[in-house]
Amino acid sequence: MKFLNIKKYKIYKILNNLNLSKLVHINFKIYQVFKKYNFKKAIGSLYNNAYKVIQSLYNITYKVIKNFSYKNLNFPKISLKTDIRKYKSYQIHILGFFIFFMASYLVLPFFFNYNKAQIENIVCKELKIKCKIEGKITYSFLPSPRIKIENLVIEDFAKKNTILAQIKKTEVKVSIFNLYNKEKIKYKKIIFKDPVLNIKLEYFQKYKDYYLGEFKLLPIVINKGIINFTEKKNIITSIKKLNFKYNPKKNKSKTILKGEVFNDKILITIKSIKKENEPLQIFVVKLANQDLYAKIKLFDNKLDLKNSNSGNALIKKGKNKLTADFDYKNNKIVIKNSNLRNSFLDGKLDGEIKFLPFFGFNLNLNLNSTNFNQLFKKLVSLKDEDRKKLFKINKKLNGKINLSINKIFSKHTFIRSLESEMKFVNGNIILDRALLNLGKVGATDINGVIKNGKSFSNFKFESNIYIDNLKYFYSKFNIYNKPKEPYSLFVGGNLDLKNLNLRLTEITDSNKFKESDVSYIEKEFNNLFFENNYKSLFDFVSLKNFVKSVNDDNN
Repeated sequence: MKFLNIKKYKIYKILNNLNLSKLVHINFKIYQVFKKYNFKKAIGSLYNNAYKVIQSLYNITYKVIKNFSYKNLNFPKISLKTDIRKYKSYQIHILGFFIFFMASYLVLPFFFNYNKAQIENIVCKELKIKCKIEGKITYSFLPSPRIKIENLVIEDFAKKNTILAQIKKTEVKVSIFNLYNKEKIKYKKIIFKDPVLNIKLEYFQKYKDYYLGEFKLLPIVINKGIINFTEKKNIITSIKKLNFKYNPKKNKSKTILKGEVFNDKILITIKSIKKENEPLQIFVVKLANQDLYAKIKLFDNKLDLKNSNSGNALIKKGKNKLTADFDYKNNKIVIKNSNLRNSFLDGKLDGEIKFLPFFGFNLNLNLNSTNFNQLFKKLVSLKDEDRKKLFKINKKLNGKINLSINKIFSKHTFIRSLESEMKFVNGNIILDRALLNLGKVGATDINGVIKNGKSFSNFKFESNIYIDNLKYFYSKFNIYNKPKEPYSLFVGGNLDLKNLNLRLTEITDSNKFKESDVSYIEKEFNNLFFENNYKSLFDFVSLKNFVKSVNDDNN
């Protein structure tokens, strides 16, 4: 025990006689010499070895002082108060000495001469693109060592002499090791702040090949960016308030994108896995306001993501759910083995969706059944604002849908089945043919176009109504003593879908109806069917009252 106390006392004596102020003064002189002459030659291994020695000295001294007990010192001339003060003073000096060396080490890159061409090569070599620095290059060690770049311009690799991105501020995080040697600095992460990216849809394939390329990329972070999707210099849509993270690893990578599109919050997550018998790409897309969720898995046994893929998808929007297998090749998705379900329909979807050179689709929607009672409830519950936008279609959704419904269930089962071909062109809907099976009553076909504008939505139509048994038809509406022979009727008109108002232009059976008769039928239709918006439009009672009204002998 006495031997242990003697050892502690000797250490204390050594520390007491150690003049740290001289060491600090010597260190300051060395620092002035380093500053005066070439850092690369002067610092080198000397500074590195000195740093290691000081670090070891600090660790040993700190442990000794931490375990040192003044209670074991029993010298009459030494007071406990004085010892504590000296103890605190030495600890502060050693800690300050260590902090000074660390600060000196961290600020070394301040004295480097940053060549723009070298920094451009560092940033763009990792991204495998060409770029140009138009602003200043500075260094900062807070909150961590990093190189700061102002006004970085990235050239579009898909088309020469065009700009892919303009970035106000770029930060390249560097490793804390080897800061004394500019050539050996390791770069850890690239941060882009306030960038504006222009993605040209006509070069979508080249962008896809770039993203799926086999190269090692640094982690990338984008803060408060904008992505503009353009087509022939026209902005189609934009993702604003963009926050992006890309984190690559050896056999997998993860990308997270957050932003706002179509006045909705979007979240996209992409996971890439480079292992056999596992999905290579997993995409998850969420739109908050529209309650939309999509999960897509891509498989490719040949690891050739540039040419073709196969996969499966799950898409949910509220209670609507679609699951499907698909093949992707030459910028085209072929949908197969799908199932579509919601509260009022059940069926299958197949066909093609094309992305280039323009977005388009050709789909077949085959429904086993439709519960019109549930659909009717949905329509009735719509707010006026939503009802007026019910047939509004985005101008970029161009394509064709072949629709068939095998069974339609409703209270009165007046319409048994339906076949239709619809085309979507620049925000308008063209109804080439819609054949409604009315069972024993007969059938009807409708052709027309729904034209949409900023302040209107109109359905201009022509319809042929074929009644196989006129007597049976009238009996459905409690009208008797009518002939049995078949009957046909042609009707043309214009339906205002925003304000729900019908204008008839022509009614013809064997003869063309008089204008007064057409006006009367039009008036009765508007009064009876649009009394309570969609509630009265799809109500069988409205149809029953209308048929009775126009067949009244007095009328």
